[in-house]
Amino acid sequence: MYVLAWHSYDVQEHKLNGSVIGLYTDLDKAKHVMQQAAQDTIQYQENLEDVVTVQRRNLSIEIKTDNEYYAFYYIESVEES
Repeated sequence: MYVLAWHSYDVQEHKLNGSVIGLYTDLDKAKHVMQQAAQDTIQYQENLEDVVTVQRRNLSIEIKTDNEYYAFYYIESVEES
């Protein structure tokens, strides 16, 4: 099982946020949903005319803007009990 989650921090507003997006049995599905969610965040920030820096890894995506907004999407493997 794979958990897809995110967290963000807006330095200017001192606002921390985050949530679990979903639980997946298929890693490729979790990666696909992560890519879509990150792309939505990137497009939103670009629409605000922020300069966006993106660092993609196999199981995570880190987004930073020039206005000190940070978002991190990540996938964690969990064992079923």
